[in-house]
Amino acid sequence: MLPNPLFQVPYTTAVYDRNGQLLGARIAADDQWRFPPGDSALNPKYVTALISYEDKRFYRHCGIDFLALGRAIRQNIQRNRIISGASTITMQTIRLARNRPRTFWEKGVEMLWAFRMELSYSKEEILKLYAAHAPFGGNVVGLEAASWRYFNHGTEELSWAEAALLAVLPNSPALIRPGKNNQLLKNKRDQLLAKMKENRYLNSEEFQLAMEEELPTTLHALPQMAPHLVATLHKTHPGEQIRSSIDADIQQQVEQAVERWSGKLAPARIRNMAVVVTSVRNSQVVAYCGNSPYDRLSGHVDIVRSPRSSGSILKPFLYAAALQEGTILPHTLLPDVPVNLNGFSPHNFNYLYDGAVPADQALSRSLNVPMVLLLRQYGVSKFQQFLQSADFTTLNRNADDYGLSLILGGGEVTLWELAQAYTAMANAINGTPQQKLRISAREQPAYWKQPPFSQPAAWLTFNALKELNRPEEIDWKEIPSMQTIAWKTGTSFGFRDAWAVGATPKYVVAVWVGNATGEGNSSLIGAHTAGPLMFEVFNFLPRSRWFTQPQQGFVRAEVCRQSGHLKGRFCTETDTMNICPKGLFSDACPYHQPAKGTEEGAQSVFLLPPAWGWYYQQKHPEYAAQNSSTQTAASHNPMQFIYPTGNYAKVSLPKQMDGSPGTITLELVHEQDDAMVFWHVDGSYMSSTQFIHKLNLHLEPGTHRITAIDEKENRQNITLIVE
Repeated sequence: MLPNPLFQVPYTTAVYDRNGQLLGARIAADDQWRFPPGDSALNPKYVTALISYEDKRFYRHCGIDFLALGRAIRQNIQRNRIISGASTITMQTIRLARNRPRTFWEKGVEMLWAFRMELSYSKEEILKLYAAHAPFGGNVVGLEAASWRYFNHGTEELSWAEAALLAVLPNSPALIRPGKNNQLLKNKRDQLLAKMKENRYLNSEEFQLAMEEELPTTLHALPQMAPHLVATLHKTHPGEQIRSSIDADIQQQVEQAVERWSGKLAPARIRNMAVVVTSVRNSQVVAYCGNSPYDRLSGHVDIVRSPRSSGSILKPFLYAAALQEGTILPHTLLPDVPVNLNGFSPHNFNYLYDGAVPADQALSRSLNVPMVLLLRQYGVSKFQQFLQSADFTTLNRNADDYGLSLILGGGEVTLWELAQAYTAMANAINGTPQQKLRISAREQPAYWKQPPFSQPAAWLTFNALKELNRPEEIDWKEIPSMQTIAWKTGTSFGFRDAWAVGATPKYVVAVWVGNATGEGNSSLIGAHTAGPLMFEVFNFLPRSRWFTQPQQGFVRAEVCRQSGHLKGRFCTETDTMNICPKGLFSDACPYHQPAKGTEEGAQSVFLLPPAWGWYYQQKHPEYAAQNSSTQTAASHNPMQFIYPTGNYAKVSLPKQMDGSPGTITLELVHEQDDAMVFWHVDGSYMSSTQFIHKLNLHLEPGTHRITAIDEKENRQNITLIVE
């Protein structure tokens, strides 16, 4: 019996694109370039050249060519030395597999094994094994490695001259190879070409062209496309021939775009970037740029798989989750006012506030405060579980460790998982099963047992994202060639990570820009660095129309036009719109109230909480005019603390530079601009304010009761614990 497998040798890891184009390879464990035997047929030109040169009766013998053996014995006796071994291709394959010293005994063993091999293998399999293990000089072993190293292309592109050269080369690879004894090598090649012309394998024109081809003089480097992916697959599938899902044309364009942007951002000391492009149709990765450039020290880090601070890139998932659970409706007003949440004081990118903003606009404008308050309403632990269900595996700490900062970059995610989640959302809208990302063309689809995104929530989220335009963003509508894209950017705390991710019905593009070392840079803003690169990638991808609105999964509901809540008892202007099913159980509008002195439903007023209203009226003059001319019948407190917020707060008052005790500035808003407010601390009167209601206090450590009273005896209380 023959050993199984016949060859006990390590192989090069070779990674190909979806169409069989070589992306890159990693040398075998014994430092040989030895590609594993492939599934595809050998190049017919090489087969013809090899059989013509080595074994012209290959298809007619049983592993031993007795005619050639008899001739070799006669010649060796006549010359009194060994000048011919009469080895068939099958015998040579056995010799390569056994790798023993050449003796008469070993020759006999080779003949026996060759006979057995002919019984166990087809002729095509024998040729493949020989071609994969024949020596071609130096550390180049096998036809595929030789073709790439000597001619810089795969075996399917071999010319007659190249095929003939590779057929004669294993005969004496140590003595003759490209760049060494070239004239002798050329003579052997030309003799084989002449022999094939004589046997009518080549016509006169093909023969003449083949004879004029120059021999290679140097070795070529193997392709270096998607090097980080090749390195990853080399670790997980060493020595295998892997057909990936990568599209070499798209991969090359992505790498060129990354190289251009690397050059643009290098003067700003921004050194690294990564890009993943996925096909929505089958959730396969079609481009994988793990970092750039690969030849730098930090360029070897595969950012695609590395956890990095998320910045605000997770906001769309919170919006989708809140829609699915009925926490909000698409246009529900969210508070956008300064807040202090147990020492955590988030602010918007531009440090401005709207008072109240529709949820979809809060997402499209990437406002921080509304999203933090939405997370508090939805629940940090619940949101973490939602992200984990979407396969964000790096968010594995206790929810309390993240707190509300989770939505602003308090957690870490990978570019791979980000692209995967956006692809799943696109799957949901298209009504196709939500698949996890695949990188191997042979890998079977993997689905979530419980799909993380509902079709209505995904549609509403992408609809909000396609309108994305905030002050620091570039405006995609000004780019005439740009297709409609649902996109989002993010910037981590300390300007260490810039993100951009976009989706169309065909593709998802995810981009990270920054420094692999973690070095911060004030220029690292998602919209200014990652965003433009994402758009450039989309520009050379095949275009697609916008998603078709799903016809199922929604429910129709009457919604207050001003508040975005379900219609309340006193709402006068409403819209009927599609919402997620659980949205039917959300709160009715709490802001429309009957005006004082009117019958129920006869007249109503739209009244926000005082802190919201104070900021809201600055951008909505009609709100201030309305509330100055009407009064509500219901009891309503016109005052609200801006800082601290809530009924209970802990504050820390560090000492000043000169050692004096620290102070706290209390701030309050009143619906009446000229209202007088009287301040009391622990029951003692302290001061009064008008127009601008701020009060600086020196407070001793301990618990204090702050009370604010206006002229109509409306009051607000807050308990402070000073540490």
